[in-house]
Amino acid sequence: MYYTLNSLFGFSGRMGRRAFLACQLIIYGYFLVSLSVGTLLFFDFNRSGPWGVITGSFTIIAAIILCARAMAATLIKRLHDLGHSGLHAIWIGILYALLGRMEILSIKTGDPKFVNMTAGFGLISLSVMLYLICMPGEKSENQYGCSNSDANLA
Repeated sequence: MYYTLNSLFGFSGRMGRRAFLACQLIIYGYFLVSLSVGTLLFFDFNRSGPWGVITGSFTIIAAIILCARAMAATLIKRLHDLGHSGLHAIWIGILYALLGRMEILSIKTGDPKFVNMTAGFGLISLSVMLYLICMPGEKSENQYGCSNSDANLA
């Protein structure tokens, strides 16, 4: 249990490919469930009154904060395993924020300019994620810690 919580929320150390992928799946799964529950609570106004809106909003906001924290921690540890600084997580976060903003604009406006930009940012973000999942980490100890084999996930 401690290993899982430390993997999801701790910023120091390294994380192998399989552990990174497993943590990402846990984070996405939690986010989808929380978003579904929050949405159901939010729009169940007839039965629960204003408390549904409040609890639904709180559930969604808490899920966004927890998932962003967990994604930042796992991303930084994966970058450490590859021998890169955790500061690279900043531009990756900006990339994903821009992708989300472009998706919203392309849906709202239908403007081909935003649709093309969304496709471009989508390809770049997919490339970054594939790099993080597929590239093996440094086998030897680096400045971020000892070599972390993928078998440590269990």
